[in-house]
Amino acid sequence: MADGDRDAVVEILKDDVVKKTYMVPDIDSEELADRLFRRLRDLSQSPEHYTAGIYRDGDLIGFINDVELERGRV
Repeated sequence: MADGDRDAVVEILKDDVVKKTYMVPDIDSEELADRLFRRLRDLSQSPEHYTAGIYRDGDLIGFINDVELERGRV
């Protein structure tokens, strides 16, 4: 993920289906949106975690992340 993906990430996190399926807080401020995005972006760049954006034609349409890593396996 890159800084340019911020709006797409926030849109995904605000999606009703995503909110029903995953533990995502209600994003009620730009400050919270920025904090959540920065956290996901930082995790996507960390060698200690697995988080990656899913892109179609250069647009972020989703992302995946680990819930547990054990000896290099997700």
